[in-house]
Amino acid sequence: MGNSVIKIAEAKKAFGTWVHKALEFEITSIEICGRTLVPASPVKVELDYSFDGDAINAKGCISVSFHENCARCNNEFVMPFYCDFEERFFSSDYKGDEYPHNFTNEDKESFIYSGDTLDLYDFVYTTVVLNLPLYSLCSENCTGANNAKHIGSDELNPDSLGAKLLEALRKQKEEV
Repeated sequence: MGNSVIKIAEAKKAFGTWVHKALEFEITSIEICGRTLVPASPVKVELDYSFDGDAINAKGCISVSFHENCARCNNEFVMPFYCDFEERFFSSDYKGDEYPHNFTNEDKESFIYSGDTLDLYDFVYTTVVLNLPLYSLCSENCTGANNAKHIGSDELNPDSLGAKLLEALRKQKEEV
């Protein structure tokens, strides 16, 4: 599959001129909040970038799909993910207090590039992780355990969250 590295030498020479780039590359699985999201497609990144004398400015969008389990019914589905971004990338040549006078503390925590290449992998991965929803639903109308024909249906997946909830409710009723 593709590469997450773009050559930025032309943008650095053409100060202030925006360059368009489309990338497609694979990312690893993401483990977050007790769930593992396995990519169902390569990451696609559409971006425009330019050099302003201090940093590479980039803006664009990231899209990818993940294999996910519904938070209500636990059925597997493919979850699309889309995120717009704007970011400044600073040269790795700046060290410590050598930053230009107009750098903010936020700028100092930005992603960096080295030489005439900018590797977007860490930026894309981090951006996806920080923008993922806390939970995912297979559809807006998912009713969880009620997806079965009736409560107690044998058709309910025994490993689903809905089935486990029904079993706990049954046990609680028996104890009362």
